[in-house]
Amino acid sequence: MKQIIIIAIATLPFISMAQKSKVQSAWRALNDYESTLTENPDISYLMKAKENIDLALANDETKNTSKANAYKARIMYDLYQYNLKQEQKKLEATIKDKSARVEASYVTTPFADFEEACNAINKIKEVDAKYFDKTLGVNKVESDLGDDDLKLYNAANQMKLELSNIAIGKYKAKLFGDAADFFYKSANMNLLMTEKKDTTSYYNACICAQKAKDHSKILFYNNEMIEKKIAVPNNFQAIYEEYIVANDSIKALECLKKGRVMFPNDLFLMNKETDVYIQTGKQELAIINLKKAIEKDPKNAVLEFVLGDVYNTIANPKGKNGKDTIKPENYEELTKNAEEHYIIAVNLKPNNIDTYFNVLYNLGALHYNHGVVLYTKSMAKSTIVDLVRKQKEYELKSAEYYKKAIPYFEQALSIKSEDTTTLSALRKLYYLTGNEAKGNEINAKLKAINK
Repeated sequence: MKQIIIIAIATLPFISMAQKSKVQSAWRALNDYESTLTENPDISYLMKAKENIDLALANDETKNTSKANAYKARIMYDLYQYNLKQEQKKLEATIKDKSARVEASYVTTPFADFEEACNAINKIKEVDAKYFDKTLGVNKVESDLGDDDLKLYNAANQMKLELSNIAIGKYKAKLFGDAADFFYKSANMNLLMTEKKDTTSYYNACICAQKAKDHSKILFYNNEMIEKKIAVPNNFQAIYEEYIVANDSIKALECLKKGRVMFPNDLFLMNKETDVYIQTGKQELAIINLKKAIEKDPKNAVLEFVLGDVYNTIANPKGKNGKDTIKPENYEELTKNAEEHYIIAVNLKPNNIDTYFNVLYNLGALHYNHGVVLYTKSMAKSTIVDLVRKQKEYELKSAEYYKKAIPYFEQALSIKSEDTTTLSALRKLYYLTGNEAKGNEINAKLKAINK
C-alpha cells in the first residue's frame, strides 16, 4: 500500500508539469504565429497554439489560471482575425470598395472564435480580478505591463472596437437581431474594461431589437437599460407597446407608471397613461395625475397641453368605429376646461415645434367642434315651424366659435404651411364665416399641393 501511495504522489507533479507545459507550448506557438504576421501568416502555428491551450483549459490544474485564459483570448482573437482577412480577400472579386468589403466581411465571417475570445476575457475577470485590473482594468498603467500583458491589453481593446464594427456591419446588412446582440456585447465589453456604461451601444441594441420585431429581445435590452439606470423614455415606450401587442394591459400600465416616475414630463408616456385611464373609465385619475404634475412644474407647456387633451377627449367621446358619440351632460364645462389649458400651453409656447403645432391645431379644432355641436343641438330642438326662421340665428351663434377657431388654425399653418388637414379646416371655416376670397385662396393652395 505504501508503494502505491508513493507512486501516486510521485505522479502528481508530473501531471501538473505536463499541463503547465501545454500552456507554455501554446504561448510558444502563439509567438511563432505572431512572428509570421508581417509577411505570410502561418496558420499552422496558430492551430497548434489552440490545440495546446484547449488541452490546458480542459484540466483542473490550469483551467482557472489567468495566464491560460489570457493566451486563450489572444489565440482565439487571432484566429478570428485570420478568418476575417481571408474572407475580405474572397470578397475582393465582388466588392471593389475596401470599406464596403470590410463591412461585408463582418457579416459573413463566423463569430464563434471571437465569442470564445470574449469568454476568455470574462473568465480572467472571474478567476483573477487583481490580474484583470492590472492588465485590462481602469487602474492599469501601460508602462508597467510586460510584453505578454501588453499584447493582451491591445487585443482586448481591439476586440472592444471590433464588436462595435461587427454590430454596424450586421445592421447595414439588415440583420437586426444579430446587430442588437453585438451592440449589447460591445457595451458589456466596454463596461467590463472601463467601468463606464456605453449608453449609445445599449440604446442601439434596443433600436435593433425593435427593427427585428423580436419580442424577447425588445423586453430584455430595454429592461437592461432601466436596470443599469441609464434609461431613456423610449425604453418604457418600447416595453409598453410590446405588452399592448401581447394584450397584457396590467404589465403595460405598470411599465407606464414606472416610466412616468422617472420621466414625468415625457409626452408619450403621459399620453399613454391618460389613454389607459380614459379607456378604462378612469378619467378623473388621469386629470388628478396631470394636475399633480403641473403643481410641481407649473411652467410646463406639455403638461398643460396633455391636460387640455384629456378634457377635450372626455368632452368629445368616440365610439369603437372612431365616430363621435353622444356628448356628456357637462360638455360645456369640459370644453371650457380644455380651452383654458390649451391657451395656457399656447402662452407658454412649447419648445418642441410639433407640440406647439398640435396645441394650436387642437385649440382651433376645439372651437370648430363646439360651433358644430351648438348648431346641431339647436337645430335638433327646433320645431318645423321655427326651423327656417331660427336657422340663421343658429348659424350666427355657431359662427362665433368658427371665428375663434380661425386664428389658431392660421398660427398652426404658419408652422406647417402645407399641412393639408389644417388647410382643409381653414378652407371650410372661411366659407362658413363668409370669407369666400380666403376660402378660394386656400382651395387653390390645396389643389397645387395635391397635384
